[in-house]
Amino acid sequence: MTHEQVRPYQHEQVEEHIYRDIHVHNVYHQIQPVRDVQVLPPRHFVLDAHGNKVEIPDPGGSTDSGLRPPKISDRITDDGS
Repeated sequence: MTHEQVRPYQHEQVEEHIYRDIHVHNVYHQIQPVRDVQVLPPRHFVLDAHGNKVEIPDPGGSTDSGLRPPKISDRITDDGS
């Protein structure tokens, strides 16, 4: 049998605390209303002998048949809705 002596000793454990500031940017993608609607006249093209597109004038004349979307100011009523 051997005699064993246990001697208590103190040790210091150093832990570095790293503080991180997590900065979050909240980005919200929204569809904004269209303020100015611009409707362009239709353009007509035909293919030439070489396969290139060539613009031709409108064969039917003006096609403005009231199909333009209403303006934003026409949609707003007096109560704000």
